Amino acid sequence: MCLIIDIELTVILVLLLLVIVIGFRGWQCFDLKISLPPGPTRLPIIGNLLDMKTSSEWIHYHQWCQENSSDLMYFSAGSLSVLVLDRLQPVVELLEKRSALYSNSFSAWTNVCLRIGWNWSFPFRYEQWKEQRKIIHHEFHSKAVAQFHAQEIEAVRKMLQCLLYSPESWYHDLTQFLGALIMLTIYGIKVSSEDDPFIAVAKRATHTVSLATTPGRFFVEVIPLLKHLPTWLPFTRFKRSAVMWQADAIDSLLKPFAATKEMMASGATISSCASRGLQKLEGLADGHNKEEILQWALGSMSPGWSKHSMMLSALRSFFLEMTLHPNVQHKAQLELDNVLQHQRLPTFADRSSLPYISAVVMEVLRHHPIAPLGAPHATSADDTYQGYHIPAGTIVLPNIWAILHDPVQYPDPFVFNPDRFTSMSPYDGIARDPSAVFGFGRRICPGRHIALDVLWITVASILTVFTIDQPKDEAGNPVRPLVRYEDKGVIIHPLPFECNIQPRGQKETLLIGHAE
Repeated sequence: MCLIIDIELTVILVLLLLVIVIGFRGWQCFDLKISLPPGPTRLPIIGNLLDMKTSSEWIHYHQWCQENSSDLMYFSAGSLSVLVLDRLQPVVELLEKRSALYSNSFSAWTNVCLRIGWNWSFPFRYEQWKEQRKIIHHEFHSKAVAQFHAQEIEAVRKMLQCLLYSPESWYHDLTQFLGALIMLTIYGIKVSSEDDPFIAVAKRATHTVSLATTPGRFFVEVIPLLKHLPTWLPFTRFKRSAVMWQADAIDSLLKPFAATKEMMASGATISSCASRGLQKLEGLADGHNKEEILQWALGSMSPGWSKHSMMLSALRSFFLEMTLHPNVQHKAQLELDNVLQHQRLPTFADRSSLPYISAVVMEVLRHHPIAPLGAPHATSADDTYQGYHIPAGTIVLPNIWAILHDPVQYPDPFVFNPDRFTSMSPYDGIARDPSAVFGFGRRICPGRHIALDVLWITVASILTVFTIDQPKDEAGNPVRPLVRYEDKGVIIHPLPFECNIQPRGQKETLLIGHAE
């Protein structure tokens, strides 16, 4: 009985302390109420905690902005302050032109990631951030990514054979295809199946980090003092989850890097980002410290993090859009046939001759943004914009979904229309490249160039040899798939759906068979 009473008193005292701390923060914001950006009405102490959403937040945030006739929207939840940027102009003004002030990582987000073993990853670090970015830029800037073209083409052509022999498993085979490609380019490791331990641990790590980096998912973001509480108390689920998730995060960093070093020692090296980086460090006095930074940078680009998930989401959306829009698919295939003459598969040398294929890729990225709210930025100091006060430590979210569905930039934004990105488009001169999907400022995705290359060659190759149709019911009628997305994480994915994937003809089947 005494033990129960002690526990209850402890909980009461902790909650009282939290109320005092959060209340102080909340009343500070209340005093600044006139100068803060517009947003939903905040309650004392808890702010907008009861208004927070955990699914399709970008749509709710956009509605709030529309209700307030504003491009900005500010809300708070306990100690958490959030600024949503709903249009392109404030995003450019703050995240790009004032990037030095708006490039901090979200501290509560970082704390959660530290606990689940992702303290080394590029998006969550401030220390060694520049060193990691320099390594990543050297391998993946716009001109350097051509070094990966041969590996990308080889991987895509193996994937075509998988689609030929087991088209029903396309949704999951894309995971294997992209995971194998990234393991090869980053570490020089060849994997042969989805059951490969490197791919398996990367899949688990990707899932956990996606859950952990959803703003508002854990109460510790709202009430940072919760990180000091024992795990048996309420609202400490993040601690219990961290214990289970940490091993996968660490394995996804250490094991492939160690495998590359073993291959180099045995003389069986396949050229990769890791091998090239390690060769440069040989003989350097500070090579050990720099090796750790190299390891972190490469881990940030591996299948266990965003580039893999972003490409996977985009390719799954591509299959969905082709199933729903046979007219777009037919137009793309006509362009491919005019250039390739049914005689060969596409290469990167054909890119300038296939503008509609590029337009299809861009429209897929625009229509279903892979990361609707991007990666959270945070302010490092107080700032003022349009007369509004933006406190230091504010989480800043670019509503990429809203930006890419802005009817001024993209007329009829909810219509899937690749023509908006071609020279024949009736919207010529209005539509802009949907590069917003890769973020802004200093936190823009450094792997965006290789991601676009992989998406382009994959889309072009699939449409050259396959037709993607709606499945048929027992009466032979087409069954239109539902457009449903899993949005429990930073990166969204279309939920599994059925489609009919068939070779376009005998010539195309032979091309797939010869795609070695």
